[in-house]
Amino acid sequence: MGKRELFIILGFVVVGVLAYQLTAPAATSEEGFSFSKIWQAMRREVRGNPSRAEYTHTGSFEAPATLTEVRFADVSRLRVIGEARQDVGYELKVESNGPDDQHALEYAKRSVLKTDDMGGALTLRVEYPPEARQTSELVVKVPLRMNVRVQGGSRLEATNVASIRLEGVTSTVKIASIAGAVTGSHRGGDLDVSGAGAVRLTLSGSQAKFQEVRQALTLDMRNTECEIEEPKGTVEIEEINSRITITDPAGPVRVGGERGRVVVNAPQAEIRVDVRRAEVEVSLKASVPVTLVTTDEELRLVLDGPPAIEIDAVTSNGSITAPGLDLKPETTDRETRLTHSFGKNATVRASLRNLRGEIVIRMAK
Repeated sequence: MGKRELFIILGFVVVGVLAYQLTAPAATSEEGFSFSKIWQAMRREVRGNPSRAEYTHTGSFEAPATLTEVRFADVSRLRVIGEARQDVGYELKVESNGPDDQHALEYAKRSVLKTDDMGGALTLRVEYPPEARQTSELVVKVPLRMNVRVQGGSRLEATNVASIRLEGVTSTVKIASIAGAVTGSHRGGDLDVSGAGAVRLTLSGSQAKFQEVRQALTLDMRNTECEIEEPKGTVEIEEINSRITITDPAGPVRVGGERGRVVVNAPQAEIRVDVRRAEVEVSLKASVPVTLVTTDEELRLVLDGPPAIEIDAVTSNGSITAPGLDLKPETTDRETRLTHSFGKNATVRASLRNLRGEIVIRMAK
């Protein structure tokens, strides 16, 4: 930056400070208009806010029986803990910058936790002074019966509450031991759910992991990487350009969408995957009905045992291979078909369909 640009910037600063001082309300104390005051303001503008200070606010609110939900709005770092208690307790740690240590501490102290009591719901949000920049961490302890709703924010941990709803939450989210449902939407970060009654979520750009979901798990995802371990209920997924791995599902699995990759390991109930331009792999240890449909990408069925199952595989403008197995597909015009039964009196069917892609049937290593 040259001298000319520097003088222009300083000129704007001087004009701005003068305009503020001349148009500000009249002072009621000795602190009236003075060039010394203008000079100090100019120094603050040029120096910025190099100092930092931290202050912790604590308090509690009543939680009558009519209060069933606690809501949080735009809290940057939030931790919600359910406990056997009859009130809502909080600890708000605020770090603020400022032109010096005294002002930084003042700004941190002026940050407050605002409440809005709506009868059945209590909304909490943090309000900051405008003179500087603050970061905060809010820890709230609520009764175990409480439902929680989080709007906005970037980092969240929640445990031992009745249910939780996410509305546009980004970045890292860790949720554990939820008695009821986890619902809402998440985008652009890590999402870890360990222990929930049910899950109904919309995911965008997430890296998600689900464990110990006791009932239905329903996901609508885009550009997401997702791992689901040992779900107990029905799994239903609609995906676009996502990579999904489901391990040991106890209930039926249904996946639809396009692009990406779908892997299901050791299912214990019916599997239906109907996607376009997506890679598909299912590993079978038990005899369960399987329907796999895709296009343009490889479709693999891996048999561990093998289980007693009847294979019906068809691809158009593609190929079928069975490495290590003495199986020969039949080709007519542009269609290739392979049928084979593993085990005696196999009655459970695996229907495999591909268009412009390969079907691979092999034994587990």
